Amino acid sequence: MTIELWGAFLLVVLVLNITPGPDMAYILGRAMGQGVPAGIVSAAGVSIGALLHVIYATVIFALAATMSDMAFALLLLAGACYLIWLGVSSLRTASNTVDLLPFSDRKAMTRIFLDGVVVDVLNPKVALFFLALLPGFMPENNTGSAPWFLALGVLVVALSFLIEIVLVLASQKVKTMVSGGKRGQALLHRSMGIIFVLLGLLGLASVDYGSVL
Repeated sequence: MTIELWGAFLLVVLVLNITPGPDMAYILGRAMGQGVPAGIVSAAGVSIGALLHVIYATVIFALAATMSDMAFALLLLAGACYLIWLGVSSLRTASNTVDLLPFSDRKAMTRIFLDGVVVDVLNPKVALFFLALLPGFMPENNTGSAPWFLALGVLVVALSFLIEIVLVLASQKVKTMVSGGKRGQALLHRSMGIIFVLLGLLGLASVDYGSVL
């Protein structure tokens, strides 16, 4: 790619990551409700899920195949229901005794990491995003297009992870202004649950139920 094309590529990645979206809302929700370690681990989980989408999108790109409308709708439906389940669980467990989670709590960090992977994997729009974005930055007349597609996808995920970490750290400044002790932390925990439920409801609204029935 030319320098100009690389510049445009990096700009697109930056804009997409600072624009509010389901993955970012999930990551910041974890960070605001459970602290920086939870936010960072969530970002790592989402990134792994995104890498799986990159591999899937690369296969589709190479084989020129597409997911059926029914499969897409079912996957979107599953992801929406999972987000609602996470949100309801957070609302049910929110209390005035909510504690922040340290990195040393391996069991909690593992659960949060896996939740991040599942949330991203169950969002088929991520793969469609890669299929829509990356071909525009492919080198012209390149015979090894699939490897280039894969490399660009991995680069997007890596840059996104770094941007997400910065945003997680920045979110703590907002948190300190509203988390006045245990009651403030409980409020943030409930807010995290509400965010997840709203994201799930938005996902349900975007499902094409006609292709499922």
